[in-house]
Amino acid sequence: MKNLFKSWHRWLPIALSWVAIIISYMSYTVSRKTFEYEKDRDMLINTPAIKEDINDDQILFLLNGENAELQSMNIIFPAEIENEIFHLNTKPIKLSKKALEIRVQGLAEKLFIPQDSIVTMGTLSIPVVIDYSAIVFGLPQSLRENRLFIFNIHCNEYVNVSYSNSYLINRCPFPLKSHYFYTGL
Repeated sequence: MKNLFKSWHRWLPIALSWVAIIISYMSYTVSRKTFEYEKDRDMLINTPAIKEDINDDQILFLLNGENAELQSMNIIFPAEIENEIFHLNTKPIKLSKKALEIRVQGLAEKLFIPQDSIVTMGTLSIPVVIDYSAIVFGLPQSLRENRLFIFNIHCNEYVNVSYSNSYLINRCPFPLKSHYFYTGL
């Protein structure tokens, strides 16, 4: 019995040390993953997204961040609609709704054929890529978004296309605005 107690007394601190090392490593991995998640979340919050203000004949593009200013924008349509890129670099960044509707009119006329006594109404969503440059917290950033431009279609005797709005599909590559945190000792 005394011999068993001596061997138990000798191996117990080593066993407890191994358990402590395993628990410390698991705690480290959870802490590292939490730090990476918080860093990505903060980058997402501080990377601005495009918002639009639609008037009767103009679409005004702005950024949703208060410490961000939009500098220029390129709108890239699918090849079936337009081969050229819309370059918008005058401030304020705005686009004529009529210019956008004319580009989509040709595609809508191929998809919707006017027929007698049939009225077709609906929406047409077109995926676009928007490359834009912005000043974020005083630093220049090049950002990219995938968006859907939504058009209302009315087809009676001829096809009528009107721009409705757009919404964000995703930002890619995201996030770009990196932050470093001092956590103390």
